[in-house]
Amino acid sequence: MEPHFLNKSDYDQMVQSGAAFGRQFHKDDPVLDMVDEKILKRGRNRAAPGAWCSGWKGWWMDPCSQWGDANILKPGPQAKKFDESITNLLDDWSSQSNQCK
Repeated sequence: MEPHFLNKSDYDQMVQSGAAFGRQFHKDDPVLDMVDEKILKRGRNRAAPGAWCSGWKGWWMDPCSQWGDANILKPGPQAKKFDESITNLLDDWSSQSNQCK
C-alpha cells in the first residue's frame, strides 16, 4: 500500500482530530502553509509567535521582530487540545493496566 500524503482536502479533518502531530506531507504542500497561518498563527518567513515576542503588533510591525525571554512558555489554544489528547491517552493506558488478566 502506498502511504497517504496529507493535503488541503485533509485540513478540516486534521483540525477536528485534535492530533498534535501529522504525517506525511509532500515538500512545500499548500496545507503546510494553512497550518502555519491558521493554527500556528505564523506569517510567511516569520517565527511562530509566542510569549517571547516583545515587539508591538501593527500593520507594518511583527511583534516577534523583537525578542524578550526565549525561555518563557505560555500555552496557546492548541496546547489545551494537546493536553486533552495526552490526558485521554494516559487515562486509557491506566485503565488498561488496571484490568485483570
